[in-house]
Amino acid sequence: LTGKLRWTFEDFAREELRGASPWPMPVVFDNIVVMGGNNRVVGLDVKSGQVKWTAQGNATSGRPIVIDGKDYLVVLGREKSPTDGIKLEAGKVYPQGLEASSATLLDPVTGRALWTKTLAAGCSGPLPIALGDQIISKQSLGFISRTSGGNLFQRLSCWKLSDSGIDKRWDSETMDSNDTIAVAPVGDQLVAIDNTAIRYLDLKTGNTIKQFDEG
Repeated sequence: LTGKLRWTFEDFAREELRGASPWPMPVVFDNIVVMGGNNRVVGLDVKSGQVKWTAQGNATSGRPIVIDGKDYLVVLGREKSPTDGIKLEAGKVYPQGLEASSATLLDPVTGRALWTKTLAAGCSGPLPIALGDQIISKQSLGFISRTSGGNLFQRLSCWKLSDSGIDKRWDSETMDSNDTIAVAPVGDQLVAIDNTAIRYLDLKTGNTIKQFDEG
C-alpha cells in the first residue's frame, strides 16, 4: 500500500456544489464500490473507478442484506417532498412524508434488480440499517413549523426481506423531535437517539422497553 491516488469519481462532488443531497459513504462488495447521490446509485470497479452499473435511488442499506447466504443491497427511492418550495407558517402542521417511497433489492456486483416494492410514504435515508435479512427504516410522518425551526413526527419500521419481496414486521411509536433519529442495534434491542430522548426498542416487536428523556 502506497497511498497513491488510483482514480477519482467526481459526479457527486459536482452535484453537492449545486445543492443536491449526496450519500457519499461508499460500500464495497467484492470488486465493486457502491455509492450514490442525487437520486442515483452507481457501482464502480474498485481498481479502475469505471462505472459498471447504475440504479435509481438515494439511501442504501450500507451493510449487505443476507438472504440464503447471498449478499444483496437494498436501495430506497426518494421522491419530492410535499413541502418543497412552500413557505412554512409557524404552528401549522405539514405532511413531511415523501409522496412515494420504494425499496429495490439489488445484486451489488452486477446491479441486477430482483424486485422493486412500494413502501409507505416517507421511508427514506440516511437509514435503512441492515440486520441480516431485515432492514430498519425511518418514516417521516409530519412537521410542525416553529418560529425557530420545527418539530418532526417520525417513527421506525422493521421490514423482513426475501428474494421475492418485502414484508413489514412492525412500526415503532411516533417520536416527536426536531432532529433526525440515530439508530444502533444492541443485542436483541434497538437504541434510537434524538435530541429529546434515548429509547430502547424491542427488536422483535418495536415496542419501547425503556426511555430516558433529555434533561
